[in-house]
Amino acid sequence: MKYPVPAAYIGKTVLVRETKDRVIALDGRDEIAVHKKKIEGSPSSAPPPLRTPRRQKSIQLAEESKLKGLGVTMQAYLAELKAERGPRYIWSVKKLYELLCEYRSEDLVAAVARAGEHRLFDVGRIETILLQSIAQKDYALPLDFEAQDYEKLPEYQEGAVTPEPDLSDYAPEEEEDDRPTA
Repeated sequence: MKYPVPAAYIGKTVLVRETKDRVIALDGRDEIAVHKKKIEGSPSSAPPPLRTPRRQKSIQLAEESKLKGLGVTMQAYLAELKAERGPRYIWSVKKLYELLCEYRSEDLVAAVARAGEHRLFDVGRIETILLQSIAQKDYALPLDFEAQDYEKLPEYQEGAVTPEPDLSDYAPEEEEDDRPTA
């Protein structure tokens, strides 16, 4: 007959003590498993529940501590994010940390503050806000000009336009007529 033992003892030699109604597996003096004695043809017993050490829930990610170091705005946002996202919080923190590695911290904090105002907890939206603010800040176009105003600019007057292209190489050639004349 086979009797289950904890996974740590599989493949090891253990002492088995058999009584009238029980089977006891021993490791030295320690009882590692106790089972009712089986009768021939009876169903096998289920293995005992495993006692695996659990991960501490209070452990803080390294990424989270670096993000919290960015200031009060980020700390408040992370607290709201944790309440909103639940178990998906870890994934969101890792994505925020990727954004921190990719963009300037001031820009990220500004985007997070704006997302916090609107209660947006999707990291993809934060990246969109971040990219929009960078585009407006770093690549601002003068939107107050009309098309006619560009023609009055000195750069335009000095010849900022492209010269006429030389298309003589692409002119159609005259075909020679090889047909006999009548």
